Amino acid sequence: MNKIKLIVGLGNPEKKYFLTRHNIGYWYLNLLMRNYNIISKKKYPLGYIHQIMIENNKVFLLFPKTYINLSGLSVSYIKDIYSIKNNEILIAYDDLTLPIGRAKIKFGNTYVTHNGIRNIEDVLKNNNFYRLRIGIGHPGKKQNVTRFLLNIPSIRERKIINYCINKIVLATKFFFSEGPNKAINYLHNLK
Repeated sequence: MNKIKLIVGLGNPEKKYFLTRHNIGYWYLNLLMRNYNIISKKKYPLGYIHQIMIENNKVFLLFPKTYINLSGLSVSYIKDIYSIKNNEILIAYDDLTLPIGRAKIKFGNTYVTHNGIRNIEDVLKNNNFYRLRIGIGHPGKKQNVTRFLLNIPSIRERKIINYCINKIVLATKFFFSEGPNKAINYLHNLK
């Protein structure tokens, strides 16, 4: 079983986006950093890297400095610097198709609606990486999606999302201590 060596949180790099639904991948990485000791930090032209230790595994966390729709550039750049294989990568991102408070981990995919993931697949030239889909719900109408993604969730929604991300951090520990199936089953059975 390959271990995850790189966890990427998708988000937009400008401060005005930090608390938006579209930056939920950043939210997850920030909570990981609060739960695990940071070993090192580096700034690269296309992203910020923090290294942490999870269950005796050194793991890189990548905050891309590209916008979400160009995330593949940042992922490819860091992957090449650290000689990381595609199947050693976990990408965390917001998912409109999952209800708020739900999360799923999957390896590979054949149908992608997220532009950031689509760009990563295009740049890496395959989809052989783990995806951590974090549900944010859907605004109901397609024409409201962009505004919905780039707005800050309500206090009630933030509580639900934060509860979910805390559970995802626990699932991440399971991923490293007991393998991906334990993490997947744990998340998929959350209510």
